Amino acid sequence: ASVAVESSNADLTFSGSPSASSYVGRWQPGETRNVTVEGAFAGNAAVRNYSLGATVTYDDSNGATKQSTRLNFGVTPRDEQTFAVENVTSTLRVGSEGTLNGTIVNTGESAARSVVVSFDPSNPNVDPLETEYAVGTLEAGEEAAFAFDTEVTESAGAGPRQFTFDVRYRNSAGEQREADSVDVTADVGQSRKEFAIQGLNTTFVPGDSGEMTVRLTNNGDETVRDVSAKLFTDDPVTTSNSEAFVSELGPGESERLTFGVAVAGGAIANKTYPVQMDFRYETPDGDAQISETYQVPVQVDEPEGDGGFLGGYGLIVGGGLLLIVVAGIVLYFRGE
Repeated sequence: ASVAVESSNADLTFSGSPSASSYVGRWQPGETRNVTVEGAFAGNAAVRNYSLGATVTYDDSNGATKQSTRLNFGVTPRDEQTFAVENVTSTLRVGSEGTLNGTIVNTGESAARSVVVSFDPSNPNVDPLETEYAVGTLEAGEEAAFAFDTEVTESAGAGPRQFTFDVRYRNSAGEQREADSVDVTADVGQSRKEFAIQGLNTTFVPGDSGEMTVRLTNNGDETVRDVSAKLFTDDPVTTSNSEAFVSELGPGESERLTFGVAVAGGAIANKTYPVQMDFRYETPDGDAQISETYQVPVQVDEPEGDGGFLGGYGLIVGGGLLLIVVAGIVLYFRGE
């Protein structure tokens, strides 16, 4: 015996054909057999009941080939497998690396296996380090988190941006399918330096030496480790201890750095001289980075006691003595 299934509607076909058949073999009276045929609905098929017909062709006990009457039954397609992306958050920032996070939800009626979320933007200023995130199996209504580490170039603009995620999965038959793309909106922040530098003790006098202290603040959104600071100076400022180290610095955290600095005696008082500083550090994913160069102002003041009222008075007195000496000499020669 064999069973043939036939569709009278073009929206439901069997490998492109309106009918399909399955071999059953010997069939005892009262015995039930399960018959499986592979069919497909068109992408624009309506979700409703479709009429199908089945006929059984067989050889009877005398070897004569016979066919049953048409047996009618119906089949209703499930809704299309769909997914939603929720809880989207972003630490993306112009000119730096950040993370785009979200949650994918199986909004379909059946389980989806081997689910993979893809993020491959066409914008050349947005560059994900990995373009695929494997989620695994999602039952109907189940959700899972995903994240993409993404670099945004200096050429990008800040503000809300639309990003598109693609989802592929395997159905209950193990066939790979692609769901409709999902669009989301996430913010790209303004460009911001990795660190902030504030001078705490950066004032000296000509010929002075001592400790220069600055406050280093992690201006980013991630913890950095093994931060090595290096100080660069030019005359009249020199350094005897140009390096400092911080083992770990979380977002918004600060640490004091101390360097040995000397100012030459020929430095001009009441003038600001710049020194430079940069940092080598490690990101959470283990990448070694070098920061941009930061400038720190070093203020050179006058030594205490110079200038002011007393200095001017001394000059007047000195001038008076000089005049007295000159007058004495003139009188002496006149007396001669």
